Amino acid sequence: MRTKVIEVQGLPHTLTQADGNTFRLLAHQTKIVDSKLVSEDFRAEQCRGNILLIPVENGETKNNKGGTK
Repeated sequence: MRTKVIEVQGLPHTLTQADGNTFRLLAHQTKIVDSKLVSEDFRAEQCRGNILLIPVENGETKNNKGGTK
């Protein structure tokens, strides 16, 4: 299972993952991470309303930028 992390406040965030590595999220950026890497830092930021954590199935991890040429 994977988790989509969405920044909603327009501010960059630096969080610590469960494995101890640094996770950087820029303003209005969306990233997909493995669910086992989501730490208490992520959950605390979600409680403050700074980010959204959305579980996604493994088949739903394709980023669709939209638009046409």
